[in-house]
Amino acid sequence: MLETGLAGLVGTLVGLAGYLVGRSVLHRPDANGQLALPTDVLPPVPAMTIVVLGLPVLAAAATAVLLRRVATTPLGVVRRTGRTGSPRPWPALLIGLGVLAAAMVEPIQWAFQGTAVEWLALVVMLGIFGAVMGVIFGAGWISHLAGRTLHRHARRPAALLAARRLTDDPWASSRTFAALLAALIIAGGAAAFRASFQLRAELEQEQNRLAGFGGDGSPDSFYLNTMDLVDLAVAVAVAIAATGLLVTLVEGIVSRRRTYAALVATGVPRATIGTSIAWQVLAPVVPAVLVALGVGYAIGRLLTGDLSPGARRSDVPLEQLALQGAGATAAVLAVVGLGVLFLRSNTALEELRAT
Repeated sequence: MLETGLAGLVGTLVGLAGYLVGRSVLHRPDANGQLALPTDVLPPVPAMTIVVLGLPVLAAAATAVLLRRVATTPLGVVRRTGRTGSPRPWPALLIGLGVLAAAMVEPIQWAFQGTAVEWLALVVMLGIFGAVMGVIFGAGWISHLAGRTLHRHARRPAALLAARRLTDDPWASSRTFAALLAALIIAGGAAAFRASFQLRAELEQEQNRLAGFGGDGSPDSFYLNTMDLVDLAVAVAVAIAATGLLVTLVEGIVSRRRTYAALVATGVPRATIGTSIAWQVLAPVVPAVLVALGVGYAIGRLLTGDLSPGARRSDVPLEQLALQGAGATAAVLAVVGLGVLFLRSNTALEELRAT
C-alpha cells in the first residue's frame, strides 16, 4: 500500500510540476495581447490539492482493499480466498448516474441562475468519476460475457483457451485496462467539446458573413487549439496505459510459464498459446473501448449543451471517435505482439524442472 501510495504521490507531483512549467512556457501573448491557449487561468488551488493528494490516497486505499485476501509467506504469495461468482452488470448503474449528473448541470444552472458554480463543479467531478469507475468495473462483466460467448461458439483451441481464462478471472480486464479506459472516456468527452467548438466557429463565421464582415471564425481557434492540447494529452495517456499493459502482459506470461511449458510439452503449439493470449486481450478490450468512448462522448455532449434555443446541434464526430478507438486498439495489438515475443523463452521445457 505504501509503495503504491508513494509512487502515486511522486507521479502527481511530477505531473503538477510539468503542468506549471508547461503553463509558464506556453504563456506567450502575441502582438495583440491574445493567447493561443487559456494559460491565464489557473485551476483553484483546493481542486489541484485534492487531485495531487487524493489520487495517491485513493490508489493506496484501493491497493489495501485488493490485497486484503493475499498473504506473503516464506514460500511465496498465497491468495487465501479468491473472488467467487460471476460479475454482475451493476457497474451500469454507476455509468447511468454519471450520465445523469452531466444531464443535471443545465437544470441546476437554470434553477440557481449561475450562482452554484462550486456545486456544479462537484456534480461534474463526481459524475465523471462514477462513470469512469463504472466502465472500469464493467470491463469485468464484459470479460465474463466475452468468455462465455467464446466458449459457446468457438471451435479452435486458442479461442477455447482464452474463453476459459476469461471466465476464470474476468476481473483481470478491469485491472489491466483501467488506465486505458479512463483515457478513452476523456477522449470521448474531448471529441464532444471539439464538435461543439467547431459548430460555434461555423455559426460565428456565418453570422459575420451575413453581417458583411467576412469573418472566418478565427476567434474560436482559441478553443480548438486548446482541444488540440487535450487530444495530445489523451494520446500520451494512451501510450502510458499501453506501456502498463505490456508490463502486465509480460508478468502474466512469466507467472504462468510452467503452465504454458506443460501445454507445450503435451503438444500444444506455441502459436496456439500466443493466439489464445491475443484472444484473451482483444475479446474484452474491443467492446470496452466502444463503451468508454460512448460514455465519454455522452457526458461531454450533455455538458456542452445547446448553443442557443434555435441553434442546430453539432454532428456526432464519428470520424474522430473511430480514429481514437482504432488507435487504442492498435496500441493494444502492438502490446500483444511485443508480449508474445516473451512466450518462447518462458515455455522452455526446462521450466518444468524448476522448483
